[in-house]
Amino acid sequence: MHTPSEIENDILVVFHDNVEDWVRMKSAVDMLYETFPDFPILKFIFFKITRLTLSEPDAKRLFENIVTHCASISEKLGKNLNFFVGMMDYIVERNRIILNPVFIDIYMADHIEERNFKDPLTNAFNRNYLDRVLKAEVNRSDRNHYKFSMMTVDIHKFSIINNNYGYHVGNYVLIEVVERIRRTIRSEDTIIRYLDDRFILLLPRTEIEGAKILAERILSSFITDMIQIENRLMNVSLTIGLVEYPVNGINEEELLNELQRMRYKSKEKGPNSIAVPDVKTAGKELAD
Repeated sequence: MHTPSEIENDILVVFHDNVEDWVRMKSAVDMLYETFPDFPILKFIFFKITRLTLSEPDAKRLFENIVTHCASISEKLGKNLNFFVGMMDYIVERNRIILNPVFIDIYMADHIEERNFKDPLTNAFNRNYLDRVLKAEVNRSDRNHYKFSMMTVDIHKFSIINNNYGYHVGNYVLIEVVERIRRTIRSEDTIIRYLDDRFILLLPRTEIEGAKILAERILSSFITDMIQIENRLMNVSLTIGLVEYPVNGINEEELLNELQRMRYKSKEKGPNSIAVPDVKTAGKELAD
C-alpha cells in the first residue's frame, strides 16, 4: 500500500522522465491511472507545476485539450513536441488560463534554483544566469591564469520568420538552433538565451582562435543542413561575434560591452559572418 507522499513522488518522477515528448507523456499518464486509479493524478500535476486549483474532471479535460494542441503543433513541425512547451503555449499564450504564470520545479528540491535560471522554451540558461556564471568564470580565470572566450549568436532576420510563418514556427527555429549549438559545443560550455533570438555562449579555457573554429562549425551546421518544418526546407542564417578574456576586457562589464560591439559588427557584415576585435582592446595579458 502506497502512502500519498509516495504516490506523489512516483508521479513527479514519471512526469520528469516523459516531459520531453507529449506522446510519451500521454502514455505515462494512462499508466499512472492504471497504477493509482483512486488518486487525482492530473489535479495534483497541474497544481504542482502551475498552482492551478482544479477538480480532477476539469484537470482531465485540460490535459486532453493540451494533448490535442500538442498533436496539432507536432504535425506541423514534423516531430513530437515537448509536452511542457505545448502546455505553456496552450494555457498561457493561446487561452490565457494563467495571466501571470508561475511555474515551479516539479522534479526535486535541489533543482529549483537551476530551473529559475532556465529558459522554458529552449532549455538553455536565461539571461539571469549570465551574471552568476560570468563572474565565476572571471574569478576562475584570474585564479588559474587561463583565458576564456564568449560568443554572441543572433538569428539573421528572425522577425521575418515570425511574421511570415507564425510564432509556432519561430519557436521551433529557436529550439532547433539551441539543439544544433548544443550538439557542437562541449559539456563544459554554457549556452544562454539572452534575449529573444540572441544567444551568448561562455567557453572556458578557450582562446579566441579556438572560439572562431567553433563558430565556423556552428555556422556550417546551418549552411549545409536546412531546417525542415511544415513540409518545407527553411534556410536559417546566423551572425556571430567573439571576444576573449582578459584581452578584450578586464572585467565583466568591459567584456560584455565589447561583445555587444562585436554583435553589431557581425550583423553589419551580414548573414553567416563572424566578427572578432581588430586589436587587443581595453584588456590585459595574463601573468606569467
